[in-house]
Amino acid sequence: MTVGSNVNPNFPIPGVDQSSRGFRDNFSTIKTEIEQLQGKNIQLTGSLISDPIQIGNGPGDIVIPVEVNLVNIEATGLNHSVQYNLNGSFAGGNFFYNNGLVGIGTSLPQETLDVIGNARINSSTGTTFIQLGNNFNVNVSTATTTLSTYGSNVFVINSSNQRVGIGTAPQATLDVWSTSNDVAIIRANTNNADNTIRYTTSQPNATIGIAFEQINSDLVGGIRLDQSGSLSLHVGESNHANLSNASRVINILANNNVGIGSMVPKNQLDVQGNVYVSKNMEVDGVISINSIPAGYLGLPQVILTGSTSMQMSDQGKHYYSQLSSNATLTIPSHSVAPYPIGTKIMIINGGTGTITVGTGDGINLFMAGSSVNGPRNLSSYGVATIICVAESFWFIYGTGIS
Repeated sequence: MTVGSNVNPNFPIPGVDQSSRGFRDNFSTIKTEIEQLQGKNIQLTGSLISDPIQIGNGPGDIVIPVEVNLVNIEATGLNHSVQYNLNGSFAGGNFFYNNGLVGIGTSLPQETLDVIGNARINSSTGTTFIQLGNNFNVNVSTATTTLSTYGSNVFVINSSNQRVGIGTAPQATLDVWSTSNDVAIIRANTNNADNTIRYTTSQPNATIGIAFEQINSDLVGGIRLDQSGSLSLHVGESNHANLSNASRVINILANNNVGIGSMVPKNQLDVQGNVYVSKNMEVDGVISINSIPAGYLGLPQVILTGSTSMQMSDQGKHYYSQLSSNATLTIPSHSVAPYPIGTKIMIINGGTGTITVGTGDGINLFMAGSSVNGPRNLSSYGVATIICVAESFWFIYGTGIS
């Protein structure tokens, strides 16, 4: 019965004194309160509201459900809590608590907090702090998002300019600060493939490059690819400078020509400046100085098969004849073959016929030791050398010449 009931607690309960007047009075009061109770509802009140439970006249036990469906659960202040049933569980919407495990979106949580779906964590102060374990922290503010371990920043993301720093607050789109000799290691694990780190641009007037900067000495160098596909090596820039045309020292064109000091190399290797070779150098071709062939270490051979004119490509070579008949080898006019001064060509007659060294229009041919000008004959087994000493002026010397 409730506190303040009319039942006298000093009288015996039913069955102790059936004949006493007190029992009759007590029973009458109990009967009245039971009759009044039959017409009332029992309802849980406060912040948790249940459906009303009617106590009627029918047989059986009165059952009050212990499971209550909740929309909101709030426990605030000191010494406040949410209480649940004796089974150790309660549920509300997609929120479940079971044996010390909390599930959101799952009724069977497997961890202390098990969430199926998205999660949002926000703070009214503008800074949200999350700690995972003892040493991993996530700090999200309006300006930056920071992931740190053991008190040191690992990732710092600048929200205003989308810059990312690894080990530092970023000063560029990606800023990496390292205290290790191996700043970065990229491992390529695809076999039988040309694994590539690709740096690209789609802008029509942009170059792309990688700069190496020595802060203390204020010097920058690097490599760069321009819009034409030329790859260049740069040195001598100052700190924070981009790689400009002025700092190019080696330029490799898309056609494979290489220039050292020459930005538009016309040959496979063009050097603008001095060259020093401390060891042997092998040349399979003509060495030219200021476009003038300097000759060969050996004398390439041209077989004379009959009368013909010399060619520009004959510089530094020798003609060899085994003809049994006479033939003429003509020095062409300067307009046809503008041989540079210093051009030297040798003629060897190993045949039985005579070889005449003829002259084209305007060509002067002088016999060494004589002022006579004109064609010369080379007898069998004779050897002659002709050399250009000025435009259209040649000298001839040797043995077997007449």
